[in-house]
Amino acid sequence: MMPHDATKKDCLELHHVKPQYLIRSVHSTVMAFLLLVLHGGRSFSFNHHSTANLHYPSETLDEEKFVDAGIFQFKHLGIQAIYECTLKAMQLAHLQ
Repeated sequence: MMPHDATKKDCLELHHVKPQYLIRSVHSTVMAFLLLVLHGGRSFSFNHHSTANLHYPSETLDEEKFVDAGIFQFKHLGIQAIYECTLKAMQLAHLQ
């Protein structure tokens, strides 16, 4: 159990997440709404209004974080808005 004064970084480290790879933003994150329907179906809707994934200039990428990373994951949400950044990240990850 985390102490009351634990930080978000403490919580991430407890779960073996390397926070040095996370990037802070003044913009909020995408909010997802999940609707469960009968027979096990589900539907998602997302709030993307001025969220962090839409404000990510390519010059903010740290090239050292791509060296020997092994895995590169990106999402399709907002890729058009940050095309240059996504393209540079793919190049750094040797996917392009």
